[in-house]
Amino acid sequence: MGELTMGSADDRGQAYTIEGVIGAIVIASALVLGLQAVDIAPWTNDSTDRETEALRVQAQDVLAAAEDRDALRTAATCIAGDGDGTPHPAVAAGDVGSDNDRALLGILLNRTLDANDNRYTVYIDFPEANGTINTTPITPERTATRPSVTVTRQIPLFDSDPVLAFDEDAGECVPAEDSGSLANESVYVANQDDTSDLYAVVRIRVVAW
Repeated sequence: MGELTMGSADDRGQAYTIEGVIGAIVIASALVLGLQAVDIAPWTNDSTDRETEALRVQAQDVLAAAEDRDALRTAATCIAGDGDGTPHPAVAAGDVGSDNDRALLGILLNRTLDANDNRYTVYIDFPEANGTINTTPITPERTATRPSVTVTRQIPLFDSDPVLAFDEDAGECVPAEDSGSLANESVYVANQDDTSDLYAVVRIRVVAW
C-alpha cells in the first residue's frame, strides 16, 4: 500500500508540473502573439477582412522592397533644411505633382498603394535620450477613412551614414552640402551607442487604408 500511495503522490506531482509548464507556454504564446499583432481597425464583414489583409500584405511587400533598395535608411537620414535636424516632412509623400517631387520611398508607396486607391501616412519612431519613443511623420498626416493596417520595419543607423538633404532638381535625397555623417551632425535622433559603430535604431511605420 505504501508503494502505491507514493506512486500516486508522484503522479500528482508530475501532473501539477505538466499543468504548470502548459500554463507557462500558453501565457508566453499569448504575449508573443500580442507583440506581433498587426494594428488593424475593426471591420464588419468577411469581404472587408480579406481586403484589409490584402492591403497589409501589399504594404509589407512595399517596405521589404524599399529596404532592399536602401530607401528606408535614406528616408531616415534625409533631413529637412530648417536647421533643426528634423526628418524631411514629405520624403515619403505619394500625392504630390510627379515622381521628381519625392524620394524613392514615396515613389514605391505611390505606385503600389495610391495606384490602387489606397492612402497612407508614414512615421519615423525613434528613441529619445531618456529612453522614451518619439514619433514624427514623413508624409502629410491624414485620418483613415476606412479599416486600416499598420506595418513596420526597424532600420539600424550607423555612425558613418551620411546626413542627406532632398535635392529638388535631382528629385532625391543626396548628401547634404557641407554636412558629414550622423556621428558628427546634430539630427533628430541621438547616438544610442557610443561604444560601437551603431548609431541608433529607428522604426519606419506605415499606416495604410
